[in-house]
Amino acid sequence: AAERLQQGQHYPWKGNIVTTVFWIGEKPSGNNPVPNRVSSWDKQWTKNYGGLDDPDPAHRSNYIPVNFTPQLNPFYCALPYNDKAREGHRPESPRVVPWFSEAYQGPAVSTCKDRWVAIRKGNR
Repeated sequence: AAERLQQGQHYPWKGNIVTTVFWIGEKPSGNNPVPNRVSSWDKQWTKNYGGLDDPDPAHRSNYIPVNFTPQLNPFYCALPYNDKAREGHRPESPRVVPWFSEAYQGPAVSTCKDRWVAIRKGNR
């Protein structure tokens, strides 16, 4: 069932989305066969970010890497959906991305890139 919008909301909340911990520059491992050196939106993600985003708290200050100044937003998450296909957008994208038509800039540009998300757990 579709969720109803609350006053002031632009899009309905999605629930029960499963996620993992990952970081820019992460190498593949047994639990994660996908390297995170690039992303669907940035083929030079690690370079453009400024380096490996080491999650070790000893290598961070206020959640920011201490070995370099990130050149991109240091707060990122994996979206549960990627609108891009090998060429252009996935066929269902105009239907499942609520802002698709307003954000569309051509077949080479994702309508999901640089969008902000809100994350909540319980009442936080």
